[in-house]
Amino acid sequence: MSTVNTKVKVTHLITDLEYGGAENMLCKLVQNIPRKHIDCSIVSLTTIGPIGEILRNEGLLVESIGAMPGKIPTLRQTVRLFQVIYRIKPNIIQGWMYHGNLAATMIGALCTFRPRVVWNIRQSLGALRNERLLTRGIIRFSALISRLPHTIIYNSRESIEKHEAIGFCRSRSCFVANGFALQEYSPEKADTQKLRHELDLDEDTCIVTHVARYHSKKDHKTFFEAANLVLQRHRDVKFVAVGRQVIPGNRELWAKVKFLNLERYIYLLGERRDVPQILASSDLFVSSSAWGEGFPNTIGEAMASGTPCVVTDVGESAFIVGETGFVVEPQNPSILANAILGFIEMIPNHRRDLGIKARKRIQENYSIEKIAEEYLSMYSERELDKSHLNR
Repeated sequence: MSTVNTKVKVTHLITDLEYGGAENMLCKLVQNIPRKHIDCSIVSLTTIGPIGEILRNEGLLVESIGAMPGKIPTLRQTVRLFQVIYRIKPNIIQGWMYHGNLAATMIGALCTFRPRVVWNIRQSLGALRNERLLTRGIIRFSALISRLPHTIIYNSRESIEKHEAIGFCRSRSCFVANGFALQEYSPEKADTQKLRHELDLDEDTCIVTHVARYHSKKDHKTFFEAANLVLQRHRDVKFVAVGRQVIPGNRELWAKVKFLNLERYIYLLGERRDVPQILASSDLFVSSSAWGEGFPNTIGEAMASGTPCVVTDVGESAFIVGETGFVVEPQNPSILANAILGFIEMIPNHRRDLGIKARKRIQENYSIEKIAEEYLSMYSERELDKSHLNR
């Protein structure tokens, strides 16, 4: 185990603390970093949010500067951010995602106590035109100033390649995967019948689950079109979609469901807090993302739950799954449907074996304890005195 001779103060600077992939990873990380080595604090550019409340209840310092989501902080909010950082006086300011990284760099440059700045990039890149105008500008500006941070952490090797291709500094790059709490997603502890009871499904019905907020890069359209193709061969399959704005009240989404005549075969459950139970109740998990993924938490969570996966080859997805699931090209409903059908038509024992192998792969490679150890090593003063970290 890496050792830190003196307690290092690390302040995490993030856009918000709502439920999301980066926010959940930050939460797990600070929960698993040994507090005898690292003194963590968290600053949200917007509101505290549910993740912030969880961390506050665990005794961590969580601050908010109250900026509006999607907006550049006002001068008053920037002054408050500076005051908060100056009061904490961290050794390291770690930004999370593009907005947090930029804020960390600007505030770090103003501090006379000279904190180290670390960036954390949580997605790979598709076409920049897919990003909002403000985010697009921040990405391009970040490439120009990417020699300023001490380290740029990526959670995807594809992300490293794509960011370096548009000018991000190669010598600062460092890959660290996401980590997962195995005990939280233990299939032995989960109620694996919960979802079947809720939806009134019998034991012979195959449940195929998709967990993602409603966004073009998550590509619900391809998932629904693949579901339609699967149902042309097997009617004893139900599809479950979970995520923010994944509800019948989303007119754009529901129109796609109706167009494909999926009303009787797909359940839109919206944002849920019982995702571990839903994943453990599912027979198969599907990630249909078209672009932009870094290291999708939902894939690791499904695998940790003992649920095999079909994933598109975006970001780190293929590396996570390895030989325990199926990897297909993105934005191709026919190929995605064939992979789902390949699983459905497997011998039941082979299905179970895949689930066991999937959980074992997470346990051996992506446990939160292992990943927290990598961050701990990075936070040590000895490591941060190096000019860069090797990939």
